[in-house]
Formats: sequence, C-alpha cells, structure tokens
Amino acid sequence: GTTELFNKVVKERKGTPEERKRLWGLWESIAKTMLYLPKEEFKIERVKVPPIEQAPIVESVRCSRCGELVMSTRIVYINEEPLCMRCANEKYHAIIGRGIVDVNSFRGC
Repeated sequence: GTTELFNKVVKERKGTPEERKRLWGLWESIAKTMLYLPKEEFKIERVKVPPIEQAPIVESVRCSRCGELVMSTRIVYINEEPLCMRCANEKYHAIIGRGIVDVNSFRGC
C-alpha cells in the first residue's frame, strides 16, 4: 500500500523513478481530497505553545586548513590543529534538499 511505497521511496531511498512518480500522484490525490473534507472533520482550537528553547551559543573556531569558522563542538583536532569535519575527512551530517544525510568527506576543503 501507500505506507510501504512511502517507506521504500522516502525513508529507504530505494524507489524507482516510476515508484516516485506514483507516490507523488498519491500525495497529490490525498491533498486534493483533504481540501474538500467538511469542516466538521477537523478539530480547530487555540492551543498554548511553550516558548522555543534557545540554542546554546558556543565559541567559533577557525579551521586551520580552509579558514571556515566552525562551532567549537564540531572541530576535530589533528596534531593540535583545529580542522572542520570536511578537512579532517570525518563523516558528518548535512541538511540538503532530501533532508539530513550522512556525508563522507572524500576530499579536504
């Protein structure tokens, strides 16, 4: 069904172009159906949302190879020199159009 197709195409990234197209069509169909649901199908109410917690501020450190400023918590020290994850050839997470992905650096900066 739809859940299995979603898992294959989106979560596992193993869908064929035809499966991606089919999933896109299903999503579009579901969205159009929801546009015309009676308002009684929805529960609309005001809610209190707690304030968003601020991110901790950490020191920035300059990569000794490429010069990029990097959060100190994301710096790797090699021979006492601070390097960004890419220059250190470390695996790291990156946010791209498809979401959060693991990146294996194949070259330094």
